[in-house]
Amino acid sequence: MVQRIWSGWGFGLKGYLYQQLDDDSGSDAEQTRSALGADSLQARVAGAGPIIIYSGGKLVGADVSLKMNYVTEFAAKRRFDSDTFTVSLALSF
Repeated sequence: MVQRIWSGWGFGLKGYLYQQLDDDSGSDAEQTRSALGADSLQARVAGAGPIIIYSGGKLVGADVSLKMNYVTEFAAKRRFDSDTFTVSLALSF
């Protein structure tokens, strides 16, 4: 969800929910379940954070589109949670 405000800038929020649907399989899955004392290895996590976008400027004669976002994960189960910051710059010639 992004709200555009002025001169090509926009601000908003993004989020996701990751839910593993099938249990892990493979040669080490049973050993891992036993070592952890778990019935399942199905993982889940949620993430949310702000997003900033810009489009409409010119750089070296090309149209510019910029996107920056930061996401922090929470409610992790059977996986690590993390924080990520990404920047994307696109030039259209």
